[in-house]
Amino acid sequence: MNILATTCRWSVPIFLRAGDALTEGSDVVVSEIDGSRVARVLGTGDEARGRAVGHLREYFGNEGEFFTGSLFETFAQAESDPYKIGTGDLLALSMLSVAVTGEGAAYIMSDAFQAEATALLKKIPVDVSFEDEAAAVHLREEGESAGSQLWTLVGKAPGMGLTKTSKLLARKRPTLFPVYDKVIDQVLELGGTHMMWAKYRSWLLKDDPAHGKTLIAHAGDLAAAAGIPSHISPLRVVDVVIWMEFRSEVLRA
Repeated sequence: MNILATTCRWSVPIFLRAGDALTEGSDVVVSEIDGSRVARVLGTGDEARGRAVGHLREYFGNEGEFFTGSLFETFAQAESDPYKIGTGDLLALSMLSVAVTGEGAAYIMSDAFQAEATALLKKIPVDVSFEDEAAAVHLREEGESAGSQLWTLVGKAPGMGLTKTSKLLARKRPTLFPVYDKVIDQVLELGGTHMMWAKYRSWLLKDDPAHGKTLIAHAGDLAAAAGIPSHISPLRVVDVVIWMEFRSEVLRA
């Protein structure tokens, strides 16, 4: 049996299409995220800043409840090769409360999958960030994008849906691929469509007059104020702050 011949059970691309542009003067219409709901943690003012910094210190500093997600980036990292998806990477997903099935793990660890994944990861710089212009290239939907091909490859593994796939890609390129889950989706109304990260990236990179900078830059300031580890990217800061603030109301709904 050729394990890579397994039929993909879902196909919901979330990357930018080849013609998408997020620069000034673009003809592409990207529906905007309404940031009013998250203003209570990402907005201006001492109260919002205090809530965000408090969430980050609680999550990464283990002040009170222990959050295994604080270990996601570093768990079994000594065994992790940036150009391979290994067993340590699969185990790291459990830090974010998801698990790869045995069938899925066998698929991902197969020689054929590993060869293809390594070839794709070598095309994506380790240090490329979500806010870099180059990021748009790696987040495109169509075939020339290594990021899109990697997303599709991982998504074919049995039991890997949108959330698990996004988390595995975030493990390999934490400054480029955002984490997607139920909380982030509902709060930001991303919708799980092919324009999802276009919306997210446009929102985070838009100049915010209230802050006098972009939201992704503001996230970096929050990280510094909270004193969290330097390897935590601003992209992850946004994810954690939103998740901590809204997890209770979303998950019990």
